[in-house]
Amino acid sequence: MKKKWIHVGAVCLVSASLLAGCGSAREAGLVTAGSAAQEVKPIAVSIAEVKEGVLTGGSQLLGEISPKVSVNVVAKLSGTLASLSVQKGEMVKQGQVIARLDQTDYVLGVKQAQASLNTAQASLAQAQAGVSAAKASLAQAQAAVETATSSLNQAKSTYGIKAAGNTSYEIAQQSVAIAQANYDRVKSLVDAGAASKTQLEQAESALLQAKTLMNQSAQADAQGKGAINTAKTSVKQAQVSADKTAKAAVQQAMGGERAARAGVQQAQVGLEKARTALNDTVIKAPITGIISFVGYETGELVSPQQAVATIININPVLVKINVSESMVVKFTKGALMDVEIPALGKTVKGKVTYRGIEADRQSKMFPIELEIPNPDGVILPGMKVNVLGVSMNNQKGLLVPADAIIEKDGKKSVYIVEGTRAIKRAIVTAEGNSTHVLVVSGLKSGDKVVVKGQSQLKDQAQVRIVQ
Repeated sequence: MKKKWIHVGAVCLVSASLLAGCGSAREAGLVTAGSAAQEVKPIAVSIAEVKEGVLTGGSQLLGEISPKVSVNVVAKLSGTLASLSVQKGEMVKQGQVIARLDQTDYVLGVKQAQASLNTAQASLAQAQAGVSAAKASLAQAQAAVETATSSLNQAKSTYGIKAAGNTSYEIAQQSVAIAQANYDRVKSLVDAGAASKTQLEQAESALLQAKTLMNQSAQADAQGKGAINTAKTSVKQAQVSADKTAKAAVQQAMGGERAARAGVQQAQVGLEKARTALNDTVIKAPITGIISFVGYETGELVSPQQAVATIININPVLVKINVSESMVVKFTKGALMDVEIPALGKTVKGKVTYRGIEADRQSKMFPIELEIPNPDGVILPGMKVNVLGVSMNNQKGLLVPADAIIEKDGKKSVYIVEGTRAIKRAIVTAEGNSTHVLVVSGLKSGDKVVVKGQSQLKDQAQVRIVQ
């Protein structure tokens, strides 16, 4: 079957209307709420039919003003909203306080964290004192080793090896042997009459004296060996005390100090977190702009999942449009385009700041963004605009009346009428002129779209068609 094409020039609006009195059943609908039925008055609307056609004339690419920057200000913490310092429409500067949460719990948190830090620091000081005491004990033990070693050397010097490597006892033994030999010699001489009795007595006295000295030397030698052994034992004990007990005490004390220092660091982190949480109860504007949304009232519970406020920057503003592959080449980054703003009754210059490098896989359209200076702030987000000055070369396609299109948050939709209901339908558009727009997806030929009264509609609303 051949498609029927229509040429749309200035205004070619095909509308279908029915008289208001076409049956009371159609003018009123029933909405069930629980078990009761409530009568709802239908909303009066005008409709037009979607048809295939040819778009002629200079293009009017429909778009909508959006802010250059839009930031949702979200609380990092949950809490009761203690104060709200801004209202919708108010200008704020970056860093300005816009709200405060109740700080009671967070102030207590800081105090508790500070107390924990104080305790940890006291434990560290105690541990450091323990290290100092252990080191002092080690120094004393090492001094005891030196003292014991000195005593050992003293004992060795006093009772130790004499000249020629002999001890005093050995020397005394040698003296006894010499005295004994002399006594024996003198006695032999006395017996032979060659020596006097006096000489024998002198030899005997010398022998007795030598034996006495030997006995004394034996006792002294025994005492010296005992003293040396005692000194050696003292050295060993002092070394054991220094090497094992005192050094182990130092190591243990140093381990306690390390643990206490780690406790201080952990407590410092806890205090820092508590202070950060307290600071986070003060909510500040991250950018300079205008408050476009306030999500809470004083006294309400604030959650990080919902914005406290939304701040927009509208100097400059953006216009986002979608164009076909045949038109995308006509947009050059940096080029100036005429942008009509019907609500303000003026046309301004918009600069192309972005041209999509890839078409949307479903709509096959390329995104275009234009930037418009707005120093006075008179151009507001949500205002409809027409980007002018691009020739369409009589493009064919499915045409929808421009008045039927609703645009919100960069997304376009229309209401189609099915029976007595208005159904909201998302659409993707291409180029358009002053009266009609090419539809890429979302509609089909013959659909009845609402062209008047759609501002009052919601999805599935009951309607009655008027002229």
